[in-house]
Amino acid sequence: MLSNYSANVSDAMSLLLTDSPLVNMTDELVNGTNSSLSEQSEVETEMWRNVVRPPFWSKVLVAVVLSFIALCGILGNGTVIRIVWCNKSMRNIPNIFITSLAMADLLVLVSCVPFTVANYFLPAWVFGDIMCKLMPFIQFTSIGVSIFTLTAMSHDRYRAIVKPMSIQANHALRRTNLVTVLIWVLSMALATPDLVLSYVDEIHRVLSVTDPDGEAMIVNLNYKICRPTPPSYQPLYGQVSTLAHFSVLYCLPLSTIGVFYVMIARNLVQSSRNMPTANKSMIRQLEARKNVAKTVLILVGIFALCWLPVHIVNMWRWFSWANSPIPPPPLDQFAAMVVSQGLMYSNSCVNPLALFLLSKSFRTFFYRYLFCCCRRRADIRRAYEGSTMRTLQFTVIRRANTMSRADTAMTAMTVI
Repeated sequence: MLSNYSANVSDAMSLLLTDSPLVNMTDELVNGTNSSLSEQSEVETEMWRNVVRPPFWSKVLVAVVLSFIALCGILGNGTVIRIVWCNKSMRNIPNIFITSLAMADLLVLVSCVPFTVANYFLPAWVFGDIMCKLMPFIQFTSIGVSIFTLTAMSHDRYRAIVKPMSIQANHALRRTNLVTVLIWVLSMALATPDLVLSYVDEIHRVLSVTDPDGEAMIVNLNYKICRPTPPSYQPLYGQVSTLAHFSVLYCLPLSTIGVFYVMIARNLVQSSRNMPTANKSMIRQLEARKNVAKTVLILVGIFALCWLPVHIVNMWRWFSWANSPIPPPPLDQFAAMVVSQGLMYSNSCVNPLALFLLSKSFRTFFYRYLFCCCRRRADIRRAYEGSTMRTLQFTVIRRANTMSRADTAMTAMTVI
């Protein structure tokens, strides 16, 4: 979803992320003539005259941070998928939803982060029309799978705690798998407009640049950008789609989740008052359900925190910036993009960490699969120490037996 924002500001960022000493800029197409600057180009000239570009080290820092997030997320989400896939005891309803979340996050980290990092250093789009369409499609699909899966998990916790008798164990897993497939289909359907409308546009500009000697010259510049929609659709399409995304993929699901958890909390309060204290089995079962519900609620909170800046930036882009004749300063654009992209990709990274901290069963398997090297070294060390101890014990016993036989012989010789 943030790729739409990135594509819409790519004109500015293409100048922002290059080191050429651009002074004057016009939007005239290359037609073989050097026409005079229009009033709009004079405004743009004044805007770009003293532009302050982010230093190169800031782009390197962003690339390092995003790469670290991607590596941690790929490792963590891959381990979550392996845990549920390889252990039949972990294939329950909440974990099936968690696996779907991990697959969506893994898809984003593998297919989007490398191109996002590369775009910070490239002045134009070089990845072709296919990736221009796939990147927003994958990101949009991922956000839909994440929020709809969290909503389904909240509904599942509501049924498990408030209406436990309505769950039929024989068909629960089958129904959960079907819901997961439907969530993916719905998310991809909602992302289809981005897949269809995104395209690579070739930009032709006439730039007035100043050489080191202070002489002005006209340069024809051709470069490609990835646009989310044709320019004729804007800004109306951008404003409508931004409001639709914010409503359908953020406000409505989070409101639904909030209603579920209000009813869960009310039921838990009533159950704690009416539950007999002697029934330890019911108490343990209730505590287990509360822990799962708490885990789901924390995952929802992480999603809400990480994706809110993305929606804020998009609304700022289409409802504030679009109505202004002069866009915000490039450093403000750069800061907004960095913060939004960092939090967006962090959402795909922190879910495995939350599971490791909150779930004892996941933590056990994380130690088994993710920290297997450390575990093997510890096992080897313990085996070596045990072998040494057994050897020492055998030596002591052998010496004791030898001394015992010697004492017996001396006693026999004395008696004789």
